Amino acid sequence: MPTPNDRSRERGSALIPVLIMLLSIAGMCAAMNMTTIATQRSARISHDLARAAHAADSAISFYELQLEIDGDYFIDNPAPHDARPMGTEMFTLESANPTGSNQWIIEITASCDSTDYRTFAVLGSSSITIPSGLVLSGTGNPGDDILRMNGGSTFGSYDPAVGSATLNPNGMIYANGSVRLVGTATVHGDVTVSGWISSAGPSTINGTETEGASDFALDDYDSVITPLIDGAEAANDNATLATIFGSGWSPIAGPGSPGDLSVSGGTYTVPSGTYLVGDFDVSSGASITFDTSTGPVLFVSNGGSGVDIDSGSTVQIDAGGTDNGVQLVIENGTFQVNSNSTYGQEIANPSAAGYSQILSKSSSGELRSQGGSTVYARIVAPDQEMLVGGGSSWLGAAVVREARMIGSGPKFLIDESALGTELGAGGGVEVVARWRGTVAP
Repeated sequence: MPTPNDRSRERGSALIPVLIMLLSIAGMCAAMNMTTIATQRSARISHDLARAAHAADSAISFYELQLEIDGDYFIDNPAPHDARPMGTEMFTLESANPTGSNQWIIEITASCDSTDYRTFAVLGSSSITIPSGLVLSGTGNPGDDILRMNGGSTFGSYDPAVGSATLNPNGMIYANGSVRLVGTATVHGDVTVSGWISSAGPSTINGTETEGASDFALDDYDSVITPLIDGAEAANDNATLATIFGSGWSPIAGPGSPGDLSVSGGTYTVPSGTYLVGDFDVSSGASITFDTSTGPVLFVSNGGSGVDIDSGSTVQIDAGGTDNGVQLVIENGTFQVNSNSTYGQEIANPSAAGYSQILSKSSSGELRSQGGSTVYARIVAPDQEMLVGGGSSWLGAAVVREARMIGSGPKFLIDESALGTELGAGGGVEVVARWRGTVAP
């Protein structure tokens, strides 16, 4: 039979597997604890990295907005910038370098706790220009005659330093449609159409003729026009108009407190500023001068009729030796200059059209210069028709849907100083590209 020592040895042998199991469990617990700590640390770093990346994206959006508000923001506020806190995160603008027109490469370092995230982005805006000549957006049918010239009408270009009596062939006509010339109509310059060119009588084109071209892609002009209208409704200098025009100014209720402006005779000066009117009528030989010597003038018309300058009246610009000018924005209605009237002439440089721009969202009625009148302006009205009537002239450049030059000797002359003039930034500022690291992919 077993002795007491034998039984002790058996119990000792049974404890060995238990100890081994306990040691194994302890090792597993230690390993699991280390894994848990590592997982938690990795999760924390990942979480901090995600929050830092979010801060970097917020920084890009922040500087995108600053650049949209002020196109010279990075010039006026050169990098590097001090860190900007965002709760437990922060971001720092390390550098901002120009690249091309209206574009900047910015470098952002964002941090959360001790985790950094560096990103680069290209911020930019597209620029919108008024094409160099007469551009006709058309009806969508290349067979439609969207430019008709007759009665001795003339198209050409001129150097404003020399004057419009000397014509050059540097302007162009580009039509998303067809062109018809009748009688003694003359074009000094190139004509490019998506349809065809027809000519009857002694009409001539002193330039290159191109038929069957691709449609001309128009810029998004509405992206410039709409903010001007919204801005005039948000803030304007209309209080000045009562002092200048007296009873000719009739305020009406509405966003921005617009009013109809009806001027009959007399002489008036409008200082630089932003003005919002309904209908704008000038008649009976009235003379209005936009004084832009201290800044530009923005004049917005949102009435149903638009702008009508008649009966030998004059609306002119005194730039005072600066490059400031006048932007006339038409939300609804038409633009008409009749009966030996003048719009847009610059006092010190009577041949220059570059000081005045007419921007129209309207799709009703014609834009007219007729009855011996003259308009000096670059115009963008892609949904409206233009009429230059007998004895009248339009000097500048234009984007319109269709155009007619009829009657006795009307002229459309391109001011060569205004060719390809930038109208403004279109579509706002956007993130063109972004990446991590030091080299763009």
